[in-house]
Formats: sequence, C-alpha cells, structure tokens
Amino acid sequence: MFGTSFFNTFVAAWLALAAAVVATLWFVTAPYGRHSRRGWGPTLPASLAWRVMEAPAALVFAAFFVVGQNHRGAVAWVFLLTWEAHYVHRAFVYPWMAREADRRMPAGIMCMALLFNTVNTSINGHWLFGLSAGYATSWLADPRFVAGSVLFVAGFGVNRWSDTVLRGLRTTHDAHYGIPQGGLYRWVSSPNYLGEMVPPRPRLRRLDRSQLGPASARQPALVPADLPGLSEGAQGAGAGGVVRACFRRW
Repeated sequence: MFGTSFFNTFVAAWLALAAAVVATLWFVTAPYGRHSRRGWGPTLPASLAWRVMEAPAALVFAAFFVVGQNHRGAVAWVFLLTWEAHYVHRAFVYPWMAREADRRMPAGIMCMALLFNTVNTSINGHWLFGLSAGYATSWLADPRFVAGSVLFVAGFGVNRWSDTVLRGLRTTHDAHYGIPQGGLYRWVSSPNYLGEMVPPRPRLRRLDRSQLGPASARQPALVPADLPGLSEGAQGAGAGGVVRACFRRW
C-alpha cells in the first residue's frame, strides 16, 4: 500500500497530531460520556454510535491480516487473536452489556473516533502484515513479547473487572453516579482507565469530587497513592513519574 519512508513520515505526523489533541483536551472538554451536553450538533443513540466508531478497530485489522503478505505463521495469528480479543469485545460485546439505552452521543464525536480507529488500526495492520519482514516463531519467547503479553493480560483483566463493577452501580431508573468500592477502587478512582493506561483528564477528577463528595478525593485518578518502593516525588508526579522511577531503578 505505502512504502516504508511514507509510512514512517505518516506515523510521525500522526503522533504530532496526537500531542496537539492531548494539549487541546486540557482546555476543551469533549462532550462524551458523563460530559455530554448540548451545542455539539446532532446526536445518535450512544450504543449505536459506539458500535459504529469502534467497529473499524476489529474489522480493518482483520482485513489487513487477510490481504497482507505476512499473515502466515504462529506469531501473526497470535497478533491477530490478541488484538481481536480486545476490540471484538469493545466494539460488539460491550455496547450490549452497557446500560446506556437513554444516552446519546454527538455525531461529530462518533466521526472523529471512527477516523482515529480506522487510521490507528491501519497503521498497526499495515506494519505487522505488510511492511514488516514478519516475525519468527522464536519471537514468542522474546522477553519483549513475554513482558508485553503479561501487561496486556493484566490490563485486559483489570479493564473487564472494573467495567463490571461500574455496570453494577447503575440501574435502569438511576442516572446518578455512585462510588465503586473494593479491589483496585481502593487505590485509584479509574482502574478501568488504568487497565488501558489512559490517564483521566483533570476535568474528570473535578467532576468526581464535585458529584461524589469527599470520598472520591481520597483516590488518585490513575496511580495508586501507596505504591511500595517508589519515592514520594515519583508518586506525586503521576504516571510519568512512576514510569521514570521504574526505568531509573531498572
């Protein structure tokens, strides 16, 4: 499809765009989820919009696997099954389990997420099954693969468990947010984001504290307050500080 030189340039531009979006979201709250509000154009049922915007992550990756030249071998199948284990659930299973029958999502948000998932999936699929030289079976024993697999499985489990707890707080007649208890919720307020390593924005934390009261203020957003072996400075610096501290110790 595209040569390596163009691919590398495109990925660099995509990363630069991501940095710009992150900076923008510090000042603009996207009308998504609990932040949904009027003034952002026409809306769609949230469950439908979610399926439409997440579907490319599962379908496009599978398409690259089928048409790519590097789809043979055990490693290619492991990549495919690992990716699909997450995104098939995210795109097609989660919307049926979430209790969001009365919620709506701006069509513009859906379209932006649709674009992101299509491009992000294409980058991964095109590299793994097209541009790369393929991966020998010995890659499955490589420390990088093993470490990544452990991280994936741990995050997968944390994310699924956290979503289950959150769904248990909701009832069909109650749109208010409750405070989840137990497990990782003892240390962080958003273990579902922790499982995907997505730091919640400050506006999310302010909303937690204003709607849920002092109990939520005792919980850090992403990084547990009492991680053993890390300095107070690293913990106070958030996820970035923890990562830097881990690398220094390693």
